[in-house]
Amino acid sequence: MITTQASETAFVDRFEAVVDLVLERRSDEAAERLSAISQVGSSVDNPQPPPLARQAAVFGRDHYSCRYCGTRTVLIPVMYAMSALYGRIFKAHRQWRRAETDVAYWTYATSLEHVVPSLHGGTNDFENLATACWRCNALKGNATLDQLGWALRSVSDQPWDGLGSRLPGLLAVMEASPYLEGLMKTTRAYFEGWIGAIKEPEPLA
Repeated sequence: MITTQASETAFVDRFEAVVDLVLERRSDEAAERLSAISQVGSSVDNPQPPPLARQAAVFGRDHYSCRYCGTRTVLIPVMYAMSALYGRIFKAHRQWRRAETDVAYWTYATSLEHVVPSLHGGTNDFENLATACWRCNALKGNATLDQLGWALRSVSDQPWDGLGSRLPGLLAVMEASPYLEGLMKTTRAYFEGWIGAIKEPEPLA
């Protein structure tokens, strides 16, 4: 079992080692190790994500549960819909600014995880993709499982769909809300894209 505390310790210990390398004037080695745990990289390190239909297939296979900590996750467009309807209560920011985004996004949002990071040669093949809560995905960063001492959990046997089945209904509610008319002109395709992907996910290879 991978606990949040263990995940945090893994990152902090590795970050401490990078700081020590900097203090020892070992700049090149520090840069190499920092790149393995940093969350932002070049477009080469962070290629385009797989199509929505493939993401939906992975999430469905994993029952929308984090393969690291076991947390049941909620599909991000479902969260966005709730924020659009109840923004004063359930806040969201386009760039996910922490002060303007509900903490639920950072703890329960469904995210696609590359088990072997792209930086280390990982691909978008199904066997290298897993569901992760946003928190575990961020903590893992560009590290490998061996570097962190992590392991993938077995797929949960508890049925859970990340509330994706509610998305068509939420879209209908948003479309019927006059104050969201402007927003819907620019975001309808996003929600419809996810609805289509969930309805017809890519066949698992």
